[in-house]
Amino acid sequence: MKKILILLIITIPAMILYAENHNKKISPYKGNWPYYSKKDSIKGVIELNQIKCPRALGCECDLDRDCESGNCLKLPKGQYCKPVEGTRIPRFRLQDQFGDLVDIYDFYGSGKYILIELSAAWCGVCHELASWITYNDTVITEKRFWKDEYKQIKDMIINDEIYFIHIQFQDEYRDNATQQTIEEWYSTYPDDKIPVLGDFNRAVHTLLKPTGLPVVILLNDKLEIVQYSNRGFNHTFDKLIEIYN
Repeated sequence: MKKILILLIITIPAMILYAENHNKKISPYKGNWPYYSKKDSIKGVIELNQIKCPRALGCECDLDRDCESGNCLKLPKGQYCKPVEGTRIPRFRLQDQFGDLVDIYDFYGSGKYILIELSAAWCGVCHELASWITYNDTVITEKRFWKDEYKQIKDMIINDEIYFIHIQFQDEYRDNATQQTIEEWYSTYPDDKIPVLGDFNRAVHTLLKPTGLPVVILLNDKLEIVQYSNRGFNHTFDKLIEIYN
């Protein structure tokens, strides 16, 4: 009897430890994106579809004090509450190029910085950026806004030092993106390190208010904004390189 009890005392904790580690290693996604089994227990996370105006991120405002973030941003089509450094991205789930519904909070706690690109199939520079990452096409490197040190960004993606997430909200005709839109994008730029997510109802677009594509935003592994942009990627790339150097 004593032997049986001792065996149970030793084995049960070992099984629990194995299960926890097992969940961290096995991804339910066909793309083998990261999977965080404890994401539902993260405190202080707001669901994107539960955001209510006024004062919340993306809501209309007149003054800084109208926003929880304390930052009212003037855009061509109005003024909206803008995220600031440390603002945590609301939780959302978008379908990827393989048809899986991907939870952004599965990227939580990875120890890696995250680049989120907001894009559209009609965006020429978005194609050039994707072609540079996937095929080392140099067209984008000839633009006046390009910097030679941005090569480090691609090296970080290739070496799995960071995550790069491509989110597409419109097709080539400027209609809402569909599953076919993101599958065609992946077929054109088949990089297995990059999730291609479809913002089919433009919820993420409405939240982050891009005004010039592509837009790239930098997050830490707690899904907090390190560098926000609503136009372009220079400030974000510069910030990431500054951090790494």
